[in-house]
Amino acid sequence: MKIGIVKMAAGKHREPNVERQFLPQGSELFIVDFTGDRRKLVEDLRGLDALLVSYVPIDAEILDALDICQAIAVPAVGWNWIDAPAAWKKGIAVMANGPYCTQEVADHTLALLLALNRRLMDYHRGVQADGLWKWDAFPDIRRLEGQTLGILGFGAIGRAVARRAQAFGI
Repeated sequence: MKIGIVKMAAGKHREPNVERQFLPQGSELFIVDFTGDRRKLVEDLRGLDALLVSYVPIDAEILDALDICQAIAVPAVGWNWIDAPAAWKKGIAVMANGPYCTQEVADHTLALLLALNRRLMDYHRGVQADGLWKWDAFPDIRRLEGQTLGILGFGAIGRAVARRAQAFGI
């Protein structure tokens, strides 16, 4: 079985050691770096039985060029960069991780919101540069309570962020 890890070329190179642990014995793993050249991408994907795709758009035109591919996996919650209906029509299974890191992403979102709202990095820079804590250096800080937070997308992560934001009175 030939499996391709398809990723944006601009991403950092890393060895797919974790993926190799879960491959069937005798499988071959190929790294396919997408540079924006769709013709080259199609060439690189030919002859692969399965794909693990990270943020590379796989549309109906590219799917039509796949000759033996049986499955496309996405190492994320959704697969919005894959034309799943076109893949299914061709008999290619499309799958994602499913619920994954929802709470961690929501926690981190609120941590960043707090850091920005309370100007923590500005205070940190002041302490590092001057060696002093000037508690009144940024008088324009407002409390979170009563502010409005816009959440784009209200899936599992958006709802988890909203629950946390409500606890702050947002």
